[in-house]
Amino acid sequence: MFLLNCKKDNRAFYINATFQTSNIATVNPPRLYTRNGEITDPLIVRKYIDRYSNHFSINVFEFNNGTQLLDSALYFKIHFRENNTARIERFPPYPPGVPSSLENHEASFYNTSPDQLLISEIDSLVMTLPVSHCNDLIKNSISYYPYYNCIPIGSNLSCKWKNTFPVKISENQLSLPMIILLTSSGDPLTTGGCAYIMHKDILNTFNLTVLNTLLPTDTIALQTKEVILQRL
Repeated sequence: MFLLNCKKDNRAFYINATFQTSNIATVNPPRLYTRNGEITDPLIVRKYIDRYSNHFSINVFEFNNGTQLLDSALYFKIHFRENNTARIERFPPYPPGVPSSLENHEASFYNTSPDQLLISEIDSLVMTLPVSHCNDLIKNSISYYPYYNCIPIGSNLSCKWKNTFPVKISENQLSLPMIILLTSSGDPLTTGGCAYIMHKDILNTFNLTVLNTLLPTDTIALQTKEVILQRL
């Protein structure tokens, strides 16, 4: 009689594998929140977003399609290793002399839950942030805040920034959740207040607890997106 010694491989499917971002992101409809809850009238949502997008000349929200081309700044590869480390590489790489926060960086990762990883690059950059209530709304609206060790510099903050982002796990598929945010408090275009709109999508998820902290004059518009990580 021959006995077969079968040892189960308990490694996750992504270990010792390389994944790269797809060039198409799926897009969910924009959503709008105030202290009184979500505003679901699509005309009001569109009017609010268009008002500030036109003022800042930034059109980052998508209304017409369920998909869009991924921003080239988010094209990268991730190689997962067995020791909870990874390597992130831009593809194609930026031309020489053009800085990229995602080019050839070492990172670590761990499971925040059975269906999610959190990746954090080892290196950090120093960045300047504006100080305002609307910027605080942005900060509190994302699940994983990448800035730390902030110190006041005049009317701004000088912070270290470490690229940190979640990866969703669904069966044998990885994907990156993305979000774009627009916040306002009061009406800065007429009677005064503040407004802040992101220039591009970030790899993050919406932190619902921010809705419990909104002031009567606060408004948050957001749109979530998702891009598949393709195994190479």
